[in-house]
Amino acid sequence: MFKQIPALVLTIFMSAAAAEASDTTRIHIKNLDTSDISVSQPQGQPRHREWQLTEEEKTGIQRLFQAAAEKSIDEHQGLQWTTEAASADYQVTAKLSSLAPTAPKDSFRHRHPSEAYVTRGAGSITIEFTITGNGEARNVQMRQKAGHQWHINDRFYNHSDLRRAIASLTHRLAAELAAEKPTSMDQSS
Repeated sequence: MFKQIPALVLTIFMSAAAAEASDTTRIHIKNLDTSDISVSQPQGQPRHREWQLTEEEKTGIQRLFQAAAEKSIDEHQGLQWTTEAASADYQVTAKLSSLAPTAPKDSFRHRHPSEAYVTRGAGSITIEFTITGNGEARNVQMRQKAGHQWHINDRFYNHSDLRRAIASLTHRLAAELAAEKPTSMDQSS
């Protein structure tokens, strides 16, 4: 019922698979560091209502980043996500360095229930990446506007805008890593 695969065909298949694996650049991205975030306060924000992230919000951003980074790496030809730092060709650390929201935070502490804001997106986000490979390291800072559409500025739209901004940043990072080769790392940037 089953046909036996000739040894020559099996050898060619295995050689092709090995060649493809050797062309793959393995990437390990550490968890997003959210320990020291600079938040630019929106215009007109009362001083007693400063915009700050809670630990729960930081954890949520870390989860968004991790999922987007894994997806972006896996979607790029020649890149492979790895959970083991020791086996990676490149190790990437990421730090959320700044947020620039466009309106006061959507919470009872920061907004009166009758207050509503219409803004063009949720603001912007900046992530600093350190890419290490071949004994060399370089820093890359990427900034992304979170949303381009005019809409009510609330936690639901802001989450959606932030998710898309993080996905865009991780796609840009993956494209940059895909252009790199483990044997020659460009130090300009």
